[in-house]
This record gives sequence, C-alpha cells and structure tokens, in this order.
Amino acid sequence: RHLLVMRGSTLVGMISDRDLLARGHWRHGALELDPKLLIVHAMSPAPYTCAPDARITDVARRMIEKQIDAMPVVDAAQRVVGLVTSTDLVALAAHRTSEEVLPFGYRIRDLAAST
Repeated sequence: RHLLVMRGSTLVGMISDRDLLARGHWRHGALELDPKLLIVHAMSPAPYTCAPDARITDVARRMIEKQIDAMPVVDAAQRVVGLVTSTDLVALAAHRTSEEVLPFGYRIRDLAAST
C-alpha cells in the first residue's frame, strides 16, 4: 500500500493507495487515473521519517499525530533501511500476551454528539 519514491539512493517521497484514490475517479467499478499523471504530482514529498533506534511509542504517536500510515526508517547517512506501517504496529500489539495491557488508552468518541 506504500511505495518509496527514490532518486538514486535519496528518498524524495512516498506514494500510497490513498494518494492514488485522491487523484482518480471511479468508473464502472474501477479506479481511473489520468494516464499522464506523473508520480511527482501524486506522491507525498519529503515524508516523515524515523531512525532505526526510534522508540516504537514515539513512532506510533507521530503517525497518529500526522495521520499517516507508514514511516520510512532512515539511518544517520539518510539511507532508507526500512518502513514502519500501521499494520506493523497492529501486529506488534497482536503478538503481546493476552495478559499484557497495551501501553496506551483508547476511547471511542461519539461523533454524533459532536455535530
């Protein structure tokens, strides 16, 4: 669902299914994109990144704060060494023992009450 856009070994952007959905339109049950659309116009430039030694909670908080579903992992030389996704974070939570409490609270908001 996420592809890194590279110029040589330099990360210049990231493109996701969400980026493509925002730039296309549905026709006969299929997403149609302008065949002239360039990646540079569809990608998210300069994506938020994290270091390999970043704390998982910090990465998760930043992804929530920025409303993003993936974050490239870059080393001190700014080389891409990985990609953390929201699916990775859910998988981490799922692999905890059933007796372990997640390190954060979650409250469901009543959206009808806020309108």
